[in-house]
Amino acid sequence: MQNEQASYIAKPLLSWYSQNARDLPWRKTKDPYAIWISEVMLQQTQVVKVIDYWNRWMNLFPSIADLANADTEKVLKAWEGLGYYTRCKNLMRAAQVIMEDFRGEFPSKPESISSLPGIGPYTTGAIGSIAFNHSLPLVDGNVERIITRFLAIEEDIRLSKTKAKIWDHCDDLIKFITNSELVNREDIFGNMNQALMELGATICLPKKPDCKRCPISLNCIAFEKKLQNKLPVKSKTQKIKNIFSTSWVLIWNDKIIIEKASDKEWNSGLYRFPTVEERERHGPLEQLFEKQWNFIPSNELVIVGNLRHAITHHRIRIRVVKIALTSKETKNLANDSNIWATLNKIKDLPFSGANLKILNTIDYTL
Repeated sequence: MQNEQASYIAKPLLSWYSQNARDLPWRKTKDPYAIWISEVMLQQTQVVKVIDYWNRWMNLFPSIADLANADTEKVLKAWEGLGYYTRCKNLMRAAQVIMEDFRGEFPSKPESISSLPGIGPYTTGAIGSIAFNHSLPLVDGNVERIITRFLAIEEDIRLSKTKAKIWDHCDDLIKFITNSELVNREDIFGNMNQALMELGATICLPKKPDCKRCPISLNCIAFEKKLQNKLPVKSKTQKIKNIFSTSWVLIWNDKIIIEKASDKEWNSGLYRFPTVEERERHGPLEQLFEKQWNFIPSNELVIVGNLRHAITHHRIRIRVVKIALTSKETKNLANDSNIWATLNKIKDLPFSGANLKILNTIDYTL
């Protein structure tokens, strides 16, 4: 990106941002911990949803020490519904590293920030620029879209070489600011990065961008050539995989059986209803039940829901089946993986998104 192009972005965009930035709670603080939490939550999640989660999180864990010393299940429960639980687990691990290696103070040096678990170049750029005003670029999906359109980059943005090119352009933008009179403005680098993300989130949208309201459209090559709805170019994503599963809701008196995923499983630390996964379609219900619970009669099975759930490239169809048990039938269910819990107890435990849907579907008659 040439200096002239950088000036066409920086000056009008900063002016626009100063008047149009949304009033978001994490923008009212320079606390790197609070900014870090917001940035991780905002990955793969819409702003409107994150606001309540962020406010609740900051009330529960107001400091790095609070997070580092918190009960794991309590932390996972606070994250429940945001998905991609690896993000949450990395937050806990990083908080513990900060307590041990940085005396409980969030590190300010970029190389130290990037050394924390779960923090990559984007999050380093966000925390470093917003909390400490470091001259760091950042690139997320919003920024990729803006730079691709502004410069009319027609290469596939899923390719690593294209992503590297966009990072270079954003680095050029930061270097331009560093060598211009703009550098003397307060919080200039954090504001520049937030302005880019704000433009992508509110104006330069994936579909039907509002170019008439865009502060940089006059110098946008895609706008000039009417390419804005064709850019960025993306190769086809991975083929969608369909999964069929049946979840069992086994009830005895006022308790229900749940399981806790082991440390080796994808959703480790989260709870779930016993589930069997099938390949191409839902199999015969009674046969499936008897195969897993052969000591329980299957004549009381009741289908209480047919749900759909999506995770990245997977589309899951969940058949929810409820059965009431007798005392005699529960004797063979006691083992290390099965947990009997009341509905009130279940509501206090962390569940994955799919199992939350199951929980909300069940018609409890306990």
